[in-house]
Amino acid sequence: MPRVLLITANLGSLFDDLGRLSQRWLEYMAKTVHSQAADFVAIHLQETGGKRFEENSDKVVPLIWKLHEGLRDQFEHCYAFLDIDFTISEQFTALGSVFFVRSSIKDKVQIFDFKKRVFEPLGEAGLYVEPSINSSNRIRKEKFSRDFWPGVRWGRKGYMHSRWAVDGNILDLINLHLFHDESNLAFHENPFQYSQNRRKAMNYMLQRYDEFAKSTKTEGSANLFLFGDFNFRLNAISFLKKLTKHASEHTLETLSDSDSPKNSSDDSDTVLINGHPILDRQLSAIEYRRDDENCVLRIEKKKFEYENSKNLLSNWREYKEDDQEPRDLPLKELPVSFPPTYPWSEDPLNHNLLTNTRMPAWCDRILMNPTAFSALSNPIYTSIGMDLCMGDHKPVILAFDLP
Repeated sequence: MPRVLLITANLGSLFDDLGRLSQRWLEYMAKTVHSQAADFVAIHLQETGGKRFEENSDKVVPLIWKLHEGLRDQFEHCYAFLDIDFTISEQFTALGSVFFVRSSIKDKVQIFDFKKRVFEPLGEAGLYVEPSINSSNRIRKEKFSRDFWPGVRWGRKGYMHSRWAVDGNILDLINLHLFHDESNLAFHENPFQYSQNRRKAMNYMLQRYDEFAKSTKTEGSANLFLFGDFNFRLNAISFLKKLTKHASEHTLETLSDSDSPKNSSDDSDTVLINGHPILDRQLSAIEYRRDDENCVLRIEKKKFEYENSKNLLSNWREYKEDDQEPRDLPLKELPVSFPPTYPWSEDPLNHNLLTNTRMPAWCDRILMNPTAFSALSNPIYTSIGMDLCMGDHKPVILAFDLP
C-alpha cells in the first residue's frame, strides 16, 4: 500500500534570510521525505517569497528546483504550482503546492483536470512548474475577498486546491492561509475579533469545496485534507489567566497620532476646552504586575514579553487546552502532541527559543474530513525541524498508509 506524506511550511522568514537558512532547510526536507519512506509527497507552502516578495519571488522556483534535485533519484515526477506573480494583486496569494511521486508508483497516480472534470495520467518525468497559475486547469485557487475584512489592509490570504488519485484513492488537498492577528492588544476589547474572521473565511472555503464536490461525479468518497497556516491562536482570556495568577492588570495609553493637533492655521475641526485641544488616548500596552517592581507580562501590539519565556515552551501541555479554534469545525485532526509551531526564533544561533512577539500558537495544522480520518493507517502527526532554524514557523507533517 502506498505511503503518503503531507507537509505544511510557512516560508515567510526563510526567504528573508535565504542565504543562511535555505541549504539546511532543503537538506532537512529531503531527510524527512526519506525517513517516512513516502511514495506520494504533498508540500504546501505559504508566504513564498517572504515578506519582501517583490524582491524574492524570483527565488521560489530555484528553491523548488534544488529540492527536486535532492529527491529526483527516487522521485522522478515533480509538479509545482506556485502563485508568485505579485503584479496581479487581486489574485496573488503567495501559496505554493509541490508534489513528488515515487517512480515505482507513477502508473498508479493521476492528477485531476478541473476544467475537463477528469483524472489524467502523469506526464513526462522531471520538474513541471505550472506556467499560468491563474488559468491552470489543475488547481482551484482563490484569494479571499476584501469583503471578509474591509477595515484591514488586503493581504495575501487564500487557498489552493488540487485533486489526485493515488492507487484508486481520491485525495483532495487544500493549501490554506487564513488571517493572522494584527495586534496582540485586540483581545482587550474584542477577544474573538480575529478568530471570527478566520471562521468566516474557513466556512466560505468549505462551502466552495462542497459545491465542487457535489458537482463532480467520482467513484467512491473523496479524502479531504486541509493543511497550511490556519493562524489559529489561543483563547487569550483563559491563557492569560494561567500566566498572570496573583498579578494585577495595568493599561498604558498614549496619545493617538491621528488625533493629535493639526499643523494648520485652520484648527476649526479641533475640539478645544479652555483653549487646549482634546486628544484621544490609545491603548499602547498592558502590563500584569505582582507589585510595582515585578512585571510578569507586558503585551504590546507586536510584543509578548513574559518573565519566563522558556516555560512557555517546556510547559506547553499546560495551556494546550486554550487552543480552541478548531473545536467546532466539521473536520477531524489527530491528537496534537507537539509544541506550538509559532513564533520561533529566526536566528540560527537561537533556533530552540520562542520569540517575544506573539503568544505561542499552533498555527500550522493538518485537518481532514471524516472520510479521510477513518482511512488513515499507521499515521504519524508531528512538527519537524526542532533541532535547527526553519524560520518563525515549524513545519508540520502527517504520514500515513493508504488502504
